[in-house]
Amino acid sequence: MKKAEKKRLFKCAIATYLSILAVFLFQFRLTLCIAFSAIFVILYNQTRRSSLRYALRRMLVQIIGVSCGGSLYILITSKYLCFLPESQRFPLAMTIGLVAGILLKHWLHLDVTDVSAFTPIVLTLLMMPSNQSYPVFRLIQCTIGVTIGCIINIFIFPVPDGSQADIERKLQRESELLMEFMEDFTATLSLHNVALPKMKEVLAIDAEITHSLASIKPRPGSKDKTTLLKVS
Repeated sequence: MKKAEKKRLFKCAIATYLSILAVFLFQFRLTLCIAFSAIFVILYNQTRRSSLRYALRRMLVQIIGVSCGGSLYILITSKYLCFLPESQRFPLAMTIGLVAGILLKHWLHLDVTDVSAFTPIVLTLLMMPSNQSYPVFRLIQCTIGVTIGCIINIFIFPVPDGSQADIERKLQRESELLMEFMEDFTATLSLHNVALPKMKEVLAIDAEITHSLASIKPRPGSKDKTTLLKVS
C-alpha cells in the first residue's frame, strides 16, 4: 500500500469512528448516512477547497433528492392516483424518481455520480412509509457527515490548493501529447523522426508529475516547514 493510500485510509478510519459516534451522540436511528457523506468527501477530494465545493454540491443534491422523493411519496398516497392499483404506484414513483434525479443532475450541471443523484430520491421513497421525518433527518445527517469530512481534510494531512490544479494541467497536456503521438505513430509507423520528440516530452512531463506527487511542499510563508504530503 502506497503512503498516500495509507493516509487516506487513516482519514477514512477517523471519519467512520466520528460518524458512528455522532449517531449515538445525537440519538439517531442507526444509520451509515453520516459515515458515507464524510468518507465521500475524503475519497473524492484532496484539497481544502475541493472538499468544500464537493460538500456544497452533495448538500444541494440531497435537498433536491429529498424534495423530489417526498413529493412523489405524497403523490402516490394521494387520491389523484387512486385509479392505479397500489402495487403499481410505488414502482412508478421509483422509476420517475430515478429518471428525474439523473435528468436534474445534467440540467443543473452537478458534478456528482448518477448514483448520488438518484439515491436520495429512492431512499426517501423507501423510508417515508415508516418514518415521515426521514427527509429532514437525512439532511441533518448529511450535513454532519460532510462537515466531519471537510474538517478531517483540512486538518489531517492537508494538500495545498494550488498543487492539484498544477498536476491536473500537466496530466491534460500529457494526455494531449499521447493522442498526438499515437496519431503520428499510426501515420508513419516510425518512432524515430516525428513521434520520438513528443514521446520525450511525455516522459519529461510524467517525471514532473511524479516529482510533484512525491513531494508537495507547503505554501510560502507557512510556519510549518515540514512537507504536508508526500505521495509515492
